[in-house]
Amino acid sequence: MISIKKINAILTLFVMAALAIHAGYQTVSYAIMYYNPVVSMILGYIILIPLVCHIILSIISVLILHDSKTIAYCRLNAAILVQRISAVLLLCLFPVHIQIFELLQSHPTGLCFILIKAAEILFYVALFAHISVSFPRSLITLGILKRIESKKRLDRIIWILCSLLFIVVNRFIIMV
Repeated sequence: MISIKKINAILTLFVMAALAIHAGYQTVSYAIMYYNPVVSMILGYIILIPLVCHIILSIISVLILHDSKTIAYCRLNAAILVQRISAVLLLCLFPVHIQIFELLQSHPTGLCFILIKAAEILFYVALFAHISVSFPRSLITLGILKRIESKKRLDRIIWILCSLLFIVVNRFIIMV
């Protein structure tokens, strides 16, 4: 029987792929100055069902199966801490992200506008931090990544890619 952690790792990779498609559409639509909110919402909702399943399985893994008690290394503890804090931030900021355009239209200037933009930037910081930690861990859970040297190399590559993506996304957030 396949374990909850392996099912969750598969869901994680699926959510990341769907997220890449959603983000790719958003980036292209901003770049060519054509935005279709219906397409954006459909792509976003494709992510939603596996994302909810991922959240439920993660909560089960941490709270019920006590996954956090088996960690032995301080470095892994730091990665898990980043993963969990970013997950909580994502859960808190997700409603703002979903309603970002409506919020910006109803608050086009002033302090609310600045707070909405800051929340969206924090959402992306949390998202990219969560992806940076979760992607290599999912590959390890599935047995795809086996050597510690490979994990370290992949960690560096993912952190660099997510940092570059954050810079690109941040430019779009500021422009909108």
